[in-house]
Amino acid sequence: MMRAPLLMLLWLTLGAENSNAQNSNAQNSYAHSREQYFANIDINRNGGVSIFEFQEWMAYSFNRIDKNANNIIDANEALVPKMAGVTRAQHQANIAAQFRRQDRNKNGELSMLELTAPPQ
Repeated sequence: MMRAPLLMLLWLTLGAENSNAQNSNAQNSYAHSREQYFANIDINRNGGVSIFEFQEWMAYSFNRIDKNANNIIDANEALVPKMAGVTRAQHQANIAAQFRRQDRNKNGELSMLELTAPPQ
């Protein structure tokens, strides 16, 4: 008769440990993905992301949308009407403004925590 409660306790314990292991794996995976993301952007590998590196990384979206490579998002390329007429220079200025908002300590570089923080 004591076996049922012991089996239940064992099952609950193993289930909790498995759940904790899954949570730990998810956290490790997230930490690894943050580190990998940061490493991809930190071109010169100095441990900080400069505005140049940030703009280079973020240029991929503009490049993908600007199909004819004329440095302007034309009306037929725009994903939303508001994008039509945006130039590469305007896009770069928007990215620079985002960089300055993310650079919380104002040292001119984004740390991994600043880079991966929710947009400011």
